[in-house]
Amino acid sequence: MAPLASASSMAPSTNRASTGSSSPLTSMTFTNPAPPGVSSVPASSWAATGLLRDRATSTAATTTVITLRARAERRIGDQRRPGGHARERPERPERPTRKGAEWCVWAPGSFRSSSRVSSTLDPDQFFAASRVVIVAGKGGVGKTVVTASLARAAASRGLDVLVVDVQGGTSLGSMFGAPQLTYDTVTLWDDASGGQVRGRLLSPDEALVEWLEDHGMKRVARRMARSGVLEVVATATPGIKDLLVLAKVKQLERAGAADLILIDAPAAGHAITFMQSPATLAETARVGAINRQAAEVLEMLGDRARCRVVLVTLPEETPVNELVETAFALEDEVGVALAPVVVNGVYPVLDGLEGDPPRAPNEVLPDLQAAAALRWRRQHLQANQIARLAAALPLEQLMLPQRFGSELSRDDIGDFADDLLAAIGALPDQVLA
Repeated sequence: MAPLASASSMAPSTNRASTGSSSPLTSMTFTNPAPPGVSSVPASSWAATGLLRDRATSTAATTTVITLRARAERRIGDQRRPGGHARERPERPERPTRKGAEWCVWAPGSFRSSSRVSSTLDPDQFFAASRVVIVAGKGGVGKTVVTASLARAAASRGLDVLVVDVQGGTSLGSMFGAPQLTYDTVTLWDDASGGQVRGRLLSPDEALVEWLEDHGMKRVARRMARSGVLEVVATATPGIKDLLVLAKVKQLERAGAADLILIDAPAAGHAITFMQSPATLAETARVGAINRQAAEVLEMLGDRARCRVVLVTLPEETPVNELVETAFALEDEVGVALAPVVVNGVYPVLDGLEGDPPRAPNEVLPDLQAAAALRWRRQHLQANQIARLAAALPLEQLMLPQRFGSELSRDDIGDFADDLLAAIGALPDQVLA
């Protein structure tokens, strides 16, 4: 992976008109030199459609699946190939300059140039693309916030949304002003459009009890739960809890329990094993009820019309690294479709931070200069990571702005939902092709 350029090698400018959006996240325009590893080829030109196991091109003789890894390798090949799209980066200037070629990170939207996007995506298409969306990411990146915001955004389009907490103890309910979720489904939000958000907890133990009841063991299931035998069974069969949770999600999806089911998944490392469990148990149990459940869950995970994954990150080095690794692992080991990634906590671009503030009293000028320098560095460290993510992972990006405060309210979640709708509406329409 290419090393990061220093923050002082880039300077931003604001170009609100070119984005056509009133979002607080304006476009970031990089001047020479370009972000490391990024050529003049926008994401959309190398088939960054936002999905793993992306489009298959068929001929009479063969069918070729262009995988995420293949697209990333092809992207690197274009940079190295003589006569390719990449060009030599000029020497870094001593000070930031606004002259020269421009490199854009669009927010909301994806890493691309707006001149290459002929038409944009209708958010209704985005939410109708899959009936189940699993939201995953490194712990602390805000995946629960993204889950709640996606739910509010979908409900504002008139959809019946079911959010499912598979961990317990999360703040998902409080983001709607409701108590902590339980196994019973409750209404969290009624939207003026007619849509609604409902929520429930889906714990492995409850799912296992329900599965036993469905298979004729109702009388002993509760007794086993009270005695602790279920924990022994689950420990003796690694992955069985995850499989049973996913099997319940599959049951809800098949029954049409909601227009859209959003899963607030475990943190990234566990999310991979969470989605690997059906394949593992299908190999372990070659026949019987467990094998059938595993096969049915695998069928759901492999069907992009039924299930996709939204990965969430912060524009910081470690979360970006983990997101890239998770994305390739999900393709290589699970084969589930990947939607555009969500970059959370992006600082809104403030212009004019390079110069001294006009008419500032001398006694506060040093503090203002230090604050401006800190904000400028933060903006450009984030811009570096956003560019690095775009270079490493051929997927569109949805930006969510940083909001400052001790805790999030329902109004904050509504604002995030509006930001997501704006970002989704700026995606190229072929992102779901």
